[in-house]
Amino acid sequence: MAIFTGRRLYTNNVQGTVTDNPLTDSATTLNSAGLANLAAVSSNHAVIVLDPLRAAGAPELVIVTAHTGSATSATITRGAYGTSARQHAAGTL
Repeated sequence: MAIFTGRRLYTNNVQGTVTDNPLTDSATTLNSAGLANLAAVSSNHAVIVLDPLRAAGAPELVIVTAHTGSATSATITRGAYGTSARQHAAGTL
């Protein structure tokens, strides 16, 4: 398991849908208009759940390792905390 530096950031009410078409299982950049509400991430990290309602399979936890405040894209590490990296179609929560 990867070791993430800094502290975990928590931001309330960050939600949206994947705009990548699709977000492949090896992609390291996530695009979503909802990310504009996520705080800036640089030396810390944040956790996001992809497909929390299991619409197309098991949820995937991803770690945001870099994000500029109000940006709609973020650098991510896939398949965190025992989940598996998988493809997510555009529109996935």
